[in-house]
Amino acid sequence: MLTRYDHIVHLPITANLSSMLATTQMVANEEKYIGKVTVINNQFLAAQGLKEMALHLHKCLEEGKVSTPEEVLKEFYAFGEKIYVAVIAGDLRKLARGGRAVKLISTVLNIFKTKVLIA
Repeated sequence: MLTRYDHIVHLPITANLSSMLATTQMVANEEKYIGKVTVINNQFLAAQGLKEMALHLHKCLEEGKVSTPEEVLKEFYAFGEKIYVAVIAGDLRKLARGGRAVKLISTVLNIFKTKVLIA
């Protein structure tokens, strides 16, 4: 991508769900990428929230509201304060029964520091 663009801003999935953040930070710190790659330290957005953030940042870039990596980072954290992502189970009986879905939802809820009571 650096053959086409002067600078890359990478928005990885939250570190709680993937090691992508650590991997891309390691690569960005290699001598040949310093000053050319910015990795956003995403600690709170996953899945749908990440998609909405990427679309928002793209729009800001297109409209000229941000133009530098520093401005993108500032907008990321400012807009991140406004995003709300909710996990709503379609059927609470399935959620209460367990399985892999419970572990996944539990992980997501822990990321958002949310507690759920299932009766």
